[in-house]
Amino acid sequence: MKNLSLKICLAIATLLASVGSGFALPKCPSSPKFVSTYKDILNWHNCVGTVTYGSTAKYTGEFKNNMRWGAGIFSYNKKQKNSPKVQEGIFQNNQFLYAQKTPYSRKPSVLRTAFIKLSKENRRQLQTNLKDLGFYKSSIDGLYGKGTASALAKYNKQNLNGADLKKSENVEKLFNVVLELKPSPKPKPKRDLEKEFGLSLYGTFLHSEKVPNALFFFDEIEQYDSFEFRKALRSHDVDLIVLSSPGGSIFEGLNMAGIIHDKGLNTYVPNNSLEGKGDCASACSFMFFAGSTKNVEGNLGVHQFYSSDGKKKEIVEEVQENTQFTVSEIIGFLNEFETPSWVFERMFQQSEMYYFKETELVQLETEVSDELSTHYEKSEKFISDFAKAFAEVSE
Repeated sequence: MKNLSLKICLAIATLLASVGSGFALPKCPSSPKFVSTYKDILNWHNCVGTVTYGSTAKYTGEFKNNMRWGAGIFSYNKKQKNSPKVQEGIFQNNQFLYAQKTPYSRKPSVLRTAFIKLSKENRRQLQTNLKDLGFYKSSIDGLYGKGTASALAKYNKQNLNGADLKKSENVEKLFNVVLELKPSPKPKPKRDLEKEFGLSLYGTFLHSEKVPNALFFFDEIEQYDSFEFRKALRSHDVDLIVLSSPGGSIFEGLNMAGIIHDKGLNTYVPNNSLEGKGDCASACSFMFFAGSTKNVEGNLGVHQFYSSDGKKKEIVEEVQENTQFTVSEIIGFLNEFETPSWVFERMFQQSEMYYFKETELVQLETEVSDELSTHYEKSEKFISDFAKAFAEVSE
């Protein structure tokens, strides 16, 4: 029966060859016992005979187009454990299109059979979970191969005490465990905001290469900020000061306001700050009023002053190093900046912080160029992006 099936295969191949070429193939020339390279195989085409490739496989039959199709017996290396020793049939591109069943066929493993029975979704999920845990290195395709088999075996050995995977109950348990896994999320790579945004810090001033012509002030005004302010101006070509500070040292605020005025810098209170709405208040307002051009999108507030007993009382904020500034001295600075006189009235009318109304801000703002408006937009975008990144890093 075996010889009969081989004869049928050879007859089919011979028929195909005769149809394709119009004549029967000659016998293959004599050859060494083994063909060791693919180059040697090229010598065995358009002929009838036997070719043994390396020490692994042997083709017996008719060969056409460099062994790309034919018919015959395909033999595996007998030393290879559990491999089929003989198959008969028609092969094309070195793969059998038809194979005669033989008693030597390998029985599929329990692991493979169980894997194939899983739904495609579960097969892919199983591979995904194993990959997240570092056991599986190949693509997520839902197909059973060496990568999947190796990953399952490794996980079984490390986590299920190497249970016998020839037993279906152990394989089922393995699959259930792996499918229920929830791999720990991979830690997010640590972000370097200083490098990402091109930041330079000068005291409480912040400079970013994202908006190279601007300096940002987001914190309380502290001692020596005027020194750091001068250093930043020497290091960068700056013409815009973006202000969102609750205030602080009156001495430092007035000192920096004088620098802004002398250098003809522009001031801007942004719509948003790192936390909430932009807010320039108290001593920060001195810096705003000193600007060559001024614009407010957020809030602008001034401390109130009043004199109930005929004596001037400063309640602006804590004064650094016991430095005392009278109301008249503060007004002197603001007059130098050509601050409207009605601003001083707001300072003395109430005891609480006074935030200017929209109609009043229009009178305080100056006309700005299209170029400067573009710088405002860039500043707002930087603040938004930086605030978002800072919040993500802080989580």
